[in-house]
Amino acid sequence: MVGENENMDLPFVDETLLARWLSGELTEEERRKVEEHPHFSDWQRLAIAARDLQAPAYDEATNWQQIQTRKDRPATTSRRRMSILGWWPAAAAALLLLVAAAFLLWPAGQQELLVITNSGEQLQQQLPDASVATLNAESSISYLPDDWTDNRVLELKGEAFFEVEEGSRFLVQSPQGEVEVLGTSFNVYARDDGFKVYCYTGRVAVRQVNGATLELRPGQGVSLVDGQREALYSRDRESPGWTRGETNFRNAAPTEVFVVLERQFGVSVSYDELPNLRYTGPLPHTELEQALQVVCPPLRLRYELVDEQNVRISPLED
Repeated sequence: MVGENENMDLPFVDETLLARWLSGELTEEERRKVEEHPHFSDWQRLAIAARDLQAPAYDEATNWQQIQTRKDRPATTSRRRMSILGWWPAAAAALLLLVAAAFLLWPAGQQELLVITNSGEQLQQQLPDASVATLNAESSISYLPDDWTDNRVLELKGEAFFEVEEGSRFLVQSPQGEVEVLGTSFNVYARDDGFKVYCYTGRVAVRQVNGATLELRPGQGVSLVDGQREALYSRDRESPGWTRGETNFRNAAPTEVFVVLERQFGVSVSYDELPNLRYTGPLPHTELEQALQVVCPPLRLRYELVDEQNVRISPLED
């Protein structure tokens, strides 16, 4: 029996905890415990290193035939009679040795920190200088904590709201463009379907990949989609609506609305056709059916909750 003090020294008690953390299947309480653990930063670095790893190719029929062949072959020693499941502990031990070696060889002082949110999740991350990044669903930021004092640079994929402490240059990089400030609050949307920036306080400089730079003041925004630039304006003076539990649309296509609904609730929305209408209004994040009740009637649509993961949309019959 493990004593109380010994148990406290273990990295984790539930051996599935890290696997479920990587796949985004933890409860809120479990996720909080993982993030408060003293080894959490090490686990994040391991997750970064594992992103590019690929499992070896597996062919079920071929492997089954190999098992049958070995089964029919007489065993020469007791080791040859190891069960199919018997290799798992050895493989796990080997993996742990590789992980330990990776940490021993990891270069010190330049370890990237990666913060990720899943579908339907928002997360507030305090940066080393007390600046704060609030991530929307399905987003990530990465930066070098040890280099932050001299180089306040981070990479964003998805959407985040930043409240920046005054100081040296603060740079948000994305594949679509960069945003540079000295001390202000602003929102950056950097996804495959476009790049949008809103300024809430102070001033921000938005730099496109072609080198063109645009300065924004409070209440102003810009959208860059397929090389086309469009001026945007926000009625929100303090922060974007999604940080308060709703996404606000203005003259949006139904497909745009349902992409956000999928992201916020972790569901799949299917439809055969959508009306040629535009949507202006909110999409609340609190409850799936409430959100559908808000957005579907103005678009002349009806919805069906097929199951917990799937929603079916169809036009209203005249």
